[in-house]
Amino acid sequence: MAGTVEKPDGTLARNAYVYLQAWPDGESLGEIEEGASVDAPIIAKTRSTDQGRYELRLEDVSVLSQLASTSGNVDVDVVATDGSATDIAVHSFSLRVGPSEELENADPGDIAQVALSESGPDAGEVRQSATVDVQMVERDEDEVSTLDFANGCPVSGTKYLSSFGKKWVYVGSNYQTGPSGAKGTFRFSKNAESTLGVGISGSGKYGSWSTSGSLKRSSTASVGFGTQGPKTGSHHFTMYTYGKYCTTTRSPGPSFTFSTRATSFAGGADTRSASYPTANHCVRFKKDSDFIKDTTKMTSWASGAKLGSSLGIDLSAQTGFTSTASVKFTFPQAAALCGTKGNPGGNPGRLVARGPGAAG
Repeated sequence: MAGTVEKPDGTLARNAYVYLQAWPDGESLGEIEEGASVDAPIIAKTRSTDQGRYELRLEDVSVLSQLASTSGNVDVDVVATDGSATDIAVHSFSLRVGPSEELENADPGDIAQVALSESGPDAGEVRQSATVDVQMVERDEDEVSTLDFANGCPVSGTKYLSSFGKKWVYVGSNYQTGPSGAKGTFRFSKNAESTLGVGISGSGKYGSWSTSGSLKRSSTASVGFGTQGPKTGSHHFTMYTYGKYCTTTRSPGPSFTFSTRATSFAGGADTRSASYPTANHCVRFKKDSDFIKDTTKMTSWASGAKLGSSLGIDLSAQTGFTSTASVKFTFPQAAALCGTKGNPGGNPGRLVARGPGAAG
């Protein structure tokens, strides 16, 4: 894994300390009691060059397989600091651990493909993954000075401080205009995978949080949202539990980072009215036909995870169209189905059922 480290003023950070920290999967995090330590080991470390570049290598990939979720994801943080308590960068994302020898580049926050050697996990190493550039955030001295151990941060390592409870997370949408006469049904099934944003803070206080990457989370049950008829726009939400954590880095340290991330799937269903987005990539459907979308990614929502009441900001959320998260449109009369970004059969973004004339 390689990238660059920047200081808060945008200049490259020379000789910064860079760590790769691995976290337990979400379901395991959800089982940890408040106040307990979290086994989130540093699995690789290095220093940045004079040009601010770094490269992290993991020699023992068996660590990843031990921490992988049932869907094969491992949550990791890239942490960079210049040795002060005020400048630190954290970026969170998920690695996919698989048997393939092929490694693919991925965007930060997406899945980076990590290969395990065919001859066994101890024989391989991570040879390539995502390029992750991080920028340090300068924290106020008075903010840092309050981060003594009395506030719950551990002497070293990571600790689960408290739960933010269950939060609504956007997982899908469907829109049917009046002229379409169409009906839409969204379903979020067991093992549906969402990419949910991570928040970080120097103090853990309300209003001090910012976004820092995203992690993969899978549902453990199915949720149906009913069928919506014409003249409706709908955004669908279910709930995940979010936890608050503090990580103390003592090499060179000490430095403190508070984070919040989704742990376990809670369930629940809520549908909220939404206005129709502009969608002009249209195809025509005849009377009594239907269409099911179960591939490609949905639109990412910067405020899709509703944590504003706890953090002062909402976090991002995105769910892919898959066999476990799909939307179905039925057309009792001739109509058009339109994508906001592309044709419905490709990568459409959001889908809107419109009157037949929209297809030309």
